[in-house]
Amino acid sequence: MKRLPGRRKALIVRDPSPCDSAKFMMLKLEDSKGSITHLLVSLPRSITNLHTEIVSRVITKAAAHGTSVTPEGGGRLSIDDKEKTVKAYDSCGKFGPPERVLVEEILRTEFPGHRIIVSIPGHKWAISVPGIRL
Repeated sequence: MKRLPGRRKALIVRDPSPCDSAKFMMLKLEDSKGSITHLLVSLPRSITNLHTEIVSRVITKAAAHGTSVTPEGGGRLSIDDKEKTVKAYDSCGKFGPPERVLVEEILRTEFPGHRIIVSIPGHKWAISVPGIRL
């Protein structure tokens, strides 16, 4: 698969629980100069349990800086620091599934040393173990 242009970033707000689960959205941000950033945003259930709320919050913040936001799909994210495992799974009913490769790239960067498991409907499974790519 051809690599999508743009930077990759993540904004993951977590609950203090040892194994938290939240919804996430992949968003494409484009500034007035045409620079693109693919942003994975995850908010804990204590803040919101809706993908649309995540999109709305980012659009509100981005608009103040002249940046456009395009939803690129969403799902659920589960982080277990004790087991050093991050799972991205499921699909957003309104915005559809995110691009698996983007999600995996961002999570591997954000959680070095963790096992990354990505199971997005319509995509093949991907498991990434530190130092080994399965």
